Amino acid sequence: MPRTIAVRGTGKCSFAPDTIQLFADIERRSKDYEEALSLSARAVEQLKSAVVKCGFEENDLKTSSFNVTTEYESVRDKDGNYKSVFAGYCVRYNMQLSFGCDTQKLRDVLAAAAKSGADARLNISFALESKEEAVDTALSLAAEDAKRKAASLAKAMGVGLLKVLSIEQSGVPHNFVSRTEFREDAVAARMMNAKSSIADIAPHDIDIEESVSAVWEIE
Repeated sequence: MPRTIAVRGTGKCSFAPDTIQLFADIERRSKDYEEALSLSARAVEQLKSAVVKCGFEENDLKTSSFNVTTEYESVRDKDGNYKSVFAGYCVRYNMQLSFGCDTQKLRDVLAAAAKSGADARLNISFALESKEEAVDTALSLAAEDAKRKAASLAKAMGVGLLKVLSIEQSGVPHNFVSRTEFREDAVAARMMNAKSSIADIAPHDIDIEESVSAVWEIE
């Protein structure tokens, strides 16, 4: 049975976000089902129109989810007991628009959305589209780290490294979204003043980490 050395290497790298993700939530309520649908559909069309005015295609604004729910409220009857009473229908659209990290375009979209009448709740995240490249870079660094550690350990023990017997990726989960938050209240403040600059937003880099476990045969 061959003698072996087992090491674990880690690789860390950082990437600037290359994609802006704009999330828009639209809600409309009515006691009439058809009216709730009509109101929400109109708001979606208003938002799409705003997006098109900023140079996008209408289909660039994707529908992430759509649902209709019934809502109830608690009221007291004549005997003082609470009971649930039908309050109406709520129609919800969750939309998403993704584009390259262009803060001027982001500013234009926010201003257009504010004027559209869609009354959408907006949230923004900064993400990394080139995921495979980021993971490959981190894996390469992890492999180099494992090799360096194995060589250092073998030298300290007075043995020589032979062939690699096994390599295993750790399978660490990744988050390809910057931790920089752009909350709705901040968005609303920006939209109220179309002249305000969003160019000063510098989202945090996205940190990617990988690790590998490797086993070398030694002399």
